[in-house]
Amino acid sequence: MSSLHLKLRPNLCWILVCILGVIRIYAQAPMSSSSALHLRKPVDYPLRLSGTFGELRSGHFHTGIDIKSANGRSGDSILAVADGIVSRIKVGAGGYGNALYIDHPGGLTSVYAHLLAFTPTIDSLVERYQYERENFEIDISKGLPELRVKQGQRIATLGSTGHSMGPHLHFELRNTGSETPINPLLHYELRDKIAPYINQVVIYHLDHNHQSYRRTDLSRKSSWMLDDTIVIDAWRMGVGVNAIDPHNNNTNKNGLYEVVLQVDGDTIYHSRLDSIAWDDGDYYPVFVDHAEAIKTRRKIQKCFDVNEGLRVVQGHSGARGVIPLYRHQAQFISLTVADFYGNRSEATFWARRADAITPADYEPYHYSIEPDKPYRIDTGGLMVYFPAESLYEKLRCRIVITPDEMPSMGYSSMFHLHDPSVPLKQALHISLRTRNIAPGKRDQAVIVVDANTKKRSAIKSRWQGHFLSGQLQEFGVLSVEVDTVPPIIFLLRRSNHVGKVHLRFRIEDDLTRSGELEFRGELDGQWILGHHELKSSSISYEIDKSDWDIGEHLFRLAVTDIANNTKDYVIRFLN
Repeated sequence: MSSLHLKLRPNLCWILVCILGVIRIYAQAPMSSSSALHLRKPVDYPLRLSGTFGELRSGHFHTGIDIKSANGRSGDSILAVADGIVSRIKVGAGGYGNALYIDHPGGLTSVYAHLLAFTPTIDSLVERYQYERENFEIDISKGLPELRVKQGQRIATLGSTGHSMGPHLHFELRNTGSETPINPLLHYELRDKIAPYINQVVIYHLDHNHQSYRRTDLSRKSSWMLDDTIVIDAWRMGVGVNAIDPHNNNTNKNGLYEVVLQVDGDTIYHSRLDSIAWDDGDYYPVFVDHAEAIKTRRKIQKCFDVNEGLRVVQGHSGARGVIPLYRHQAQFISLTVADFYGNRSEATFWARRADAITPADYEPYHYSIEPDKPYRIDTGGLMVYFPAESLYEKLRCRIVITPDEMPSMGYSSMFHLHDPSVPLKQALHISLRTRNIAPGKRDQAVIVVDANTKKRSAIKSRWQGHFLSGQLQEFGVLSVEVDTVPPIIFLLRRSNHVGKVHLRFRIEDDLTRSGELEFRGELDGQWILGHHELKSSSISYEIDKSDWDIGEHLFRLAVTDIANNTKDYVIRFLN
């Protein structure tokens, strides 16, 4: 009887959680706020989502919904969801690409991103700003002329600009004052009867600091309702889950809306994605299993020890999702995942502590660093400064120094600074002692970081005596190199069509990331607009020959890397 009773209690608690959640949503919405604003769809066809609000993406929460195109191609009309005023226009080589922001009455802002193009009026305004600033990337919010739109008015066309892998509309709703993203599904209804699917449940073995030192992956049988008691070789544990949310008439694997973890019927962790404050994004690396994401790209949501200020977690017990284990008492664990429409799936199991506990096995380390205090390391050849709050949790830091086999030839020793799978909350300040760098090569000396999972890349560096210094965003292998190799420019396309010359280039560099390369295109010595795309490392130009005088004209593309190496590509035209 007691076993049956324990299995029923989580379901009753879940019903209460849902009821209280509905009360909370309506209680928090002022009568005159955006909740009373009627919004139409931003497209004129049924909504199908390829991404949901709060979805766990690479390194960040997804702050909107991704709406599929009508037929898999760019060009669908994008419509204003309500009357309003254009408050911001942004064009970028990555990120949102072409994006439009509209402020509406009641304190709501709508955001439309990855657009193929704006309306002709806005396109002309954007081009004017680009030529005034001689920059493809612009972000205009101050000084905009008043651009009013009506609900249902065409404001742009759907595309795939910026960091987008296919045609779709990234659509957001934000609080105008705080810019906090709000779940758009609070304003729209979709037909969805399919429950989320649980792929993986993980048990983390936790030490007294709530840091994981071992893990156990549970095995799904015919379902996730596991009758066996899991014996855990730890004093306490945390739970993680990887799950997807399929939708009706949709093959995409979208993210979860809600996760509830209960122990013997008591809720100890509850996350719900109604809104995501920008501060919450800082804690994404501890909301997920960061090491797993780096290694396999799989996103496991950790249901324990989240930061107390993380607002996507609606509430948890004083233990912050950490479950103490008992040797003679098995506890009933219930993990429920749900989508926005209440479809849910559940994993349940019993857990108790092992009779004997194997001590935590930590890798050898050299420095113990607390997350809330500044800390300085000086090895003689490497100095590292950890500002207060630069770490998420206590760090047992390792540094391994590999001397050059030929010191007379190398520019520094090689420093293996901890582990790239450990996230940093803030950048660290690093300085490396240099040697053998001729005075004429100092401007081309850079700190190079190898983070294992990515290609080696240089960081912006500056001289401080014999040391080269910079800001480090991730752990890895550090060294100093002199980069004398300029970027490479490939001409991908050169064509003439209806009085226009089309040029498209791909740019590569051995050490500088694509987004940190500087480029400038000129026609007869005057800056000319080029369209930069980070995902393909390309720049495109469209030159109208009707604007040319008769005779020879010179096009020049100059690309400069982080070490001040410049490559020119020159084309001569006759008109």
